[in-house]
Amino acid sequence: MKLKFKLIFKAFKEAPVDYWGFFLRMYISNRWPQIMKLYHNMLDRRWNKVKPADNLSRLKHCYVTSIPNTRAGIGHTLSEYITGRIWAHKTGVSYAHCQLVEPWESILYFQGDAPTLRELKKRGIKTYKMPRHPSDPKKLDYKEIKAKWASLAKEEAVCFILGDGQNAYDIAYPSQELRQLYRSHPDFEKRLDVREKNKINISVHIRRRNQADMLNPSVHDVNSSAYRARYLESDYFLSLCQIIEEVLGADEVQFNLFSQGDLEAFSEFKVLKNLRFCLETDQYETFHNLTLSDILIVSPSSFSFKAGMLCPGLKFAKYPWWHEVPDNEEWIRVGEDPLSEKARLSQHLHAFVKLHVTKSTFLSG
Repeated sequence: MKLKFKLIFKAFKEAPVDYWGFFLRMYISNRWPQIMKLYHNMLDRRWNKVKPADNLSRLKHCYVTSIPNTRAGIGHTLSEYITGRIWAHKTGVSYAHCQLVEPWESILYFQGDAPTLRELKKRGIKTYKMPRHPSDPKKLDYKEIKAKWASLAKEEAVCFILGDGQNAYDIAYPSQELRQLYRSHPDFEKRLDVREKNKINISVHIRRRNQADMLNPSVHDVNSSAYRARYLESDYFLSLCQIIEEVLGADEVQFNLFSQGDLEAFSEFKVLKNLRFCLETDQYETFHNLTLSDILIVSPSSFSFKAGMLCPGLKFAKYPWWHEVPDNEEWIRVGEDPLSEKARLSQHLHAFVKLHVTKSTFLSG
């Protein structure tokens, strides 16, 4: 209990002012969970009593946002943050930016032209706390949500704040928008870039248990479903690397392996001809270089997946996963055993090379 309180208090001190109410609810939830249960029941009852309105023009001055859990890792935080943007897209209501904890706020550069929640409050715009809804888009009726928002707005501007922990299954939906914002940062080109010029650069992100994971008992047991949902054996990644090397040519590719641990833990990867180990690197440096990849091998990790969303290259990702993995020209779904899918994966790689024609048109060129 003391450890949880310390973590919450640390996150409280680091977070922007808009998060203070969120962390107060977290503290109450840890100390008096029944109070929070009553609070969430109250939000549900209040929402269920709202009668839909027909005049959706009332929404033209309204906003929607989410206040993500900054106590979690940045991948989880971004899942909740991005959900606010997804709801804005799906409802057609303007998005209000909720500032992230520094330095991520400055690094990601996601605000763009959107006003911040703090700015809206200073302008006197009212807020309405939403109850938590299902993450599955098939279970969400955005038409009804808009009609209820219109009823609540009447003739006033309102900023609707999504429920605590609200997430979205189709999290990759706003990838293009976020990618453009990230790459519009004035210092984007000045950031550390480990890519090898005139090579097809493949980033391999292998998630291993970090300090935050070790505070979560559910991932301590390597045989548990929680562990298996987050971590893949090295054989999985090496098989994908060898398929890529065989199809594209060992002299043409450069593998950059990002993970935690020492070299001995990844000795089997030394069979790859051109390999650079990027172990225990700064998380910001790791994230940025994953976004720069020509090809990115994604771990079943929110951190890895969000970097993939910002990466315009080809992504190989384990499927199924707890979020939807897109099935398109950028995202390639991979099952438990990559070698059993070698023919299909090779076709995608050939198509990727054909699309870029020559190395000079690759992202690394």
